[in-house]
Amino acid sequence: MGKSNNKAYIMGVGMVTPVGDTAKMTASSVRAGINRFAASPVYNKDSNFMKMALVPKDAIPPLDYRLQAKDDLSSNQRRMLRMAQPAVSEAMKNYPQDQTIPLFVAVPETLPDMDEAVCEKFLDYFIKQTGIKTGKQQTIFPDGRAGGILALDAAIKYLAEGHSDFALVGGTDSYWDEPLLDFLDEGNRVLAEGVADAFAPGEGAGFLLLASEKMAKSIKNGPLIAVSAPGIAEEAGHRYSEETYKGDGLAEAFTLAFENFGGERIKTIYTSLNGEHFGAKEYGVACIRSSENIEEDVRTEHPADCFGDIGAAFAPVLIGLSAVGLSKGYIKGPTMTYCSSELQQRGAVCVSVET
Repeated sequence: MGKSNNKAYIMGVGMVTPVGDTAKMTASSVRAGINRFAASPVYNKDSNFMKMALVPKDAIPPLDYRLQAKDDLSSNQRRMLRMAQPAVSEAMKNYPQDQTIPLFVAVPETLPDMDEAVCEKFLDYFIKQTGIKTGKQQTIFPDGRAGGILALDAAIKYLAEGHSDFALVGGTDSYWDEPLLDFLDEGNRVLAEGVADAFAPGEGAGFLLLASEKMAKSIKNGPLIAVSAPGIAEEAGHRYSEETYKGDGLAEAFTLAFENFGGERIKTIYTSLNGEHFGAKEYGVACIRSSENIEEDVRTEHPADCFGDIGAAFAPVLIGLSAVGLSKGYIKGPTMTYCSSELQQRGAVCVSVET
């Protein structure tokens, strides 16, 4: 597959995470290495508190009054909607409120033998809660960590086809769901006393306002943050598969992302590694197979050390952190962001500064 000329430009970033209620605050906290893991009110099967990273109550608005009585909204879906609202507002602060915008949103994936992660009307409720005007183009990606990269891919293609000059891409997620926590606890995957190979369940929302190349260059002089078309692939041997886990999916995603980027070697990689050992193998395989595209002294960033595993919010938050760091000059570019879902989806994308 040859290089894709499709790319978009980041014109706005919005975040709500356990370490910050804005993109700037989150980026500053991650840069400082601030950690928000804390004992939660939930006990694991050994009667120890689960360690989680949660967004403070006063950082998110209440649920819209029209959604209060919706019985198809679970408690964590309500948090997802509430966190999305300020993140969307921040990303779109310079976008005219009366204009429609195409919407591409990542949400949690549904794990085996679990109820659907989000209800059928979640996207309708999202639009009510955030107050945005979307027009006909509104797509949901129930693919977990890699979902934001799938959403980004669809948005870049949509812009490249000339359907719009702008698009809103993002994700929102919360592990604050007792059936989900119980499911993960059965596999000894939730961080707690005596549980080491595990992660801190987190939550958050991240959104990116994207513009086409023509529009971005017409409204902004000076450096622009470019996002190339992503590489997307599937891992046959994912955590819940009976196939052998080889890391081929992420390696292919890296290869495709580098082909689409076609630029200089990557200096910084943002990963969705959450502290579990499982994801290290595929990252190693991917780096080895794409070594000619990665600097030997590449810097690896895994912000889950600060805000926990934020699921479907990972990709837009990591890309947003990269954009902030590149803009301010404390991150060396070009960068790559990759995300691996619990199931088969894998995605990677390159971000760079253009003058």
